[in-house]
Amino acid sequence: MSAKKRVFTNKKVNYLPRAFITILLIVFLYVSYIFIFHKPSLNFEIKNVISLNEFVISIFEKNSRIKNIDIRLISKDKNFYKFNIDSLIANHELQELNDKKLKLIFNNDEEAISFLKKNDGEKIILKYEISYENLFFDRILINEFDLNVDVSPPKIFDVRTDGYVYLGGIGYVAFKTSKDAKNTYLENGNGGIFKSLEIKKNDYIDHLIFFTCSNIPCKQNKIKIISEDMLGNKVQISRKIKTIKNKKWSNIKIFLDKGMITDKYNEIFNSNLDDFTKEDFLKLNKEERLINETYINSVTSKISAKKLFDGKFKSLANSKVSSEYSELRTYYFKNDDSTILDKQYHWGIDLSSVKNDNVYSANRGQVVLVEKTLGIYGGVVIIDHGIGFYTLYSHLDTINVNKGDNVDKQTSLGTTGTSGFAFGDHLHFGVFLQGTPVDPIEFLDKKYLGIKIFDPYLKFKGED
Repeated sequence: MSAKKRVFTNKKVNYLPRAFITILLIVFLYVSYIFIFHKPSLNFEIKNVISLNEFVISIFEKNSRIKNIDIRLISKDKNFYKFNIDSLIANHELQELNDKKLKLIFNNDEEAISFLKKNDGEKIILKYEISYENLFFDRILINEFDLNVDVSPPKIFDVRTDGYVYLGGIGYVAFKTSKDAKNTYLENGNGGIFKSLEIKKNDYIDHLIFFTCSNIPCKQNKIKIISEDMLGNKVQISRKIKTIKNKKWSNIKIFLDKGMITDKYNEIFNSNLDDFTKEDFLKLNKEERLINETYINSVTSKISAKKLFDGKFKSLANSKVSSEYSELRTYYFKNDDSTILDKQYHWGIDLSSVKNDNVYSANRGQVVLVEKTLGIYGGVVIIDHGIGFYTLYSHLDTINVNKGDNVDKQTSLGTTGTSGFAFGDHLHFGVFLQGTPVDPIEFLDKKYLGIKIFDPYLKFKGED
């Protein structure tokens, strides 16, 4: 056999076409990447329903620059409403727009409100066009999706109230709403907001709201009932409420011994202050008081559906009222009545008896707060009595209950004392309705409670 002879050639391979194709492919892929990914997007914080609530758009530029956005709502008869957002975009033209949210408020736009009301219950189209530029392209991005229009708020009807409150006392209003009501509450005009007790029926929702105007009349002698659906559509009605001014709040002057007040300051703040100034007193009586009262109001702001209390509330046995609810206190240093240190309202009553007297729960309920040292209030117990009512017991020397305990009028909560900002042994007793302090004296009157709380509640529950 003869071996095959290998043949060698001097012909060279030209790699230039391959390199050129590779470069073209890289360029194509890069340009495609820019085309696909370097374009803006809009996110609308709505699902498939639009209402008269605010309209929020999140803008993402994604390595592009938005030149203009056109957003329209188009009805089935081809009428449209155009969002006026050009000025908003212009304001951010030279800024980073990533995660920029634009809030479009319908409340002041009569054209938008008219368009949505004409199409209430109908299906419309939201269409948007975004003109933008990136590294290579000037383009227009177009998209659209369907929306249902719902601008009809819940209905409020069959409103019932006795139409009056005593100064510092309780009022009530009962009414019905349509079933789409998701958040129903009352405003007294003085900053107080009160939630509703609810019973859902087949075709409507029964509501009962207990409220107070606190230590002054409701603003303009009226209350506002507000109901919202899950989309934020809102209805509001007003009712006149007469305030019976059966009390006159006291104004008293309190003169403070610097030595005693310094000791209280050091006790409350665990400090070793020697030279006590007006600024120190404001830290104690104003700043610390605000912190404590904000905390107490948050604890007492919740509302539970079940009423736990019965009959009138029980006061501290064999006691006398030494300070009244809504007493306006003006503070001075002793021997200096020319410099007012501070002014504060007293949100409860002070009850004096014997030293370290037993304190019992004023009515049935559940302990929701136990604090051995709560700032100016000292030892504190708070009891939830249901349907938004709470009682507070402070300046306690000893405490016998724990959070979560169920209590009644025979339950000893602890003993009176001088803890916190108190100089003489006494009980500070407070009553709160959904975070707002009311006059405790009202709760010692069985007839008053029957008219203002028990009768309306039994009627609401269908037990009258």
